[in-house]
Amino acid sequence: YFADWCTGQNAGDGWWQDNSSVMDTFVQSITVMDPVNPECVITMNNAISGSGAEQDPGLLEASGGCTVAGRFVLELSDACGLHSLSWQVFDLKSSAVELSGEATLQDTTALSYALDISDLSPGSYLLQSRVIDQCQNENYCDYYFDAVAGKKPGPVCFTDMTVELQAWDSDQDGEIDTASNVLHADQLESSSLPPCGEEYASLSFKIEWMDTADPVYDPGRVSDSLDIGCNRAGGTHRARLWVVSQSGTADFCDVNIRVLDKNNACSDGSSNASSGPNQTAALDIGSGVGFRLYQNRPNPFNGETTIGFRLPEAMHAQITVYDVSGRVIRTYEGDYAKGYNQITVDQSQLATKGILYYQLDTEQFTATRRMILIE
Repeated sequence: YFADWCTGQNAGDGWWQDNSSVMDTFVQSITVMDPVNPECVITMNNAISGSGAEQDPGLLEASGGCTVAGRFVLELSDACGLHSLSWQVFDLKSSAVELSGEATLQDTTALSYALDISDLSPGSYLLQSRVIDQCQNENYCDYYFDAVAGKKPGPVCFTDMTVELQAWDSDQDGEIDTASNVLHADQLESSSLPPCGEEYASLSFKIEWMDTADPVYDPGRVSDSLDIGCNRAGGTHRARLWVVSQSGTADFCDVNIRVLDKNNACSDGSSNASSGPNQTAALDIGSGVGFRLYQNRPNPFNGETTIGFRLPEAMHAQITVYDVSGRVIRTYEGDYAKGYNQITVDQSQLATKGILYYQLDTEQFTATRRMILIE
């Protein structure tokens, strides 16, 4: 305000508040500018090598199969507060945008943003992100990377298994004196991927106890199966399943194996770890005492495969084969004896291929497993 207080002053203590003395008014505007762009740095979690610079691209390799997936971490910060983020993945050969996305960011000054990408074919790419702050400043950051087809298989296994020890008479004197079982490596296989250019049927599976395992594959250290005896009864143990490709590359996944001695055959302190005759690990895959449905062997199969199952007494049982949509492909039904039984499934009876499921049904028990039919 501009006022003449030298003349015409009013009497009283508040004379300077008399608006009649004001001759003119002015408004001063103060604008605070933040010209600083937000900061952005990109790293790749599973890069084999490279910094992500144009002259030093990161290297991303597929874990089995021919398409690549990876996780990028964007470190974002700005004193004015972050507002939004957008990103694109460019194919450097064709300049086409392969993937893109955007996100509204929380009103925060710093953030680690995880960005997962998948289904990229082998090639050279640029990940470019654009970040905007609350003051409408923007910045771009780039990460160059090469995607290559997998040279190793991509292991996928069942992570938890229960094995029941089978009591037997090791010295044939009429007395049960120990218990054991055999766990085959392929019983832990779920849906592993072969390296790019190889077939699933070419994969092989090996196993070892974690007690002696190593992150480097050694064919002389692993085996096709584990002999499980009384020395592991009543506990949970770790094992390592190796998935081995036809070209000799290998990768692993780890499994928890719970060992049960329901018949108390190990109560005498036996530590015998050798296997009994013709035993295969009974996996806990259903409910019902004395019932077991075993993994078909071989699996995957071409031609014929055998499905084994165990019954606590003679009874009527049915095995039904389904495809992935639930359509019934074949039914095997009959009266079976107490103990171990098996049926043979011929490829010509199924008239399909790929992933199938087979289900054992009795009045007291139902269990289902998966098998793979290949050409």
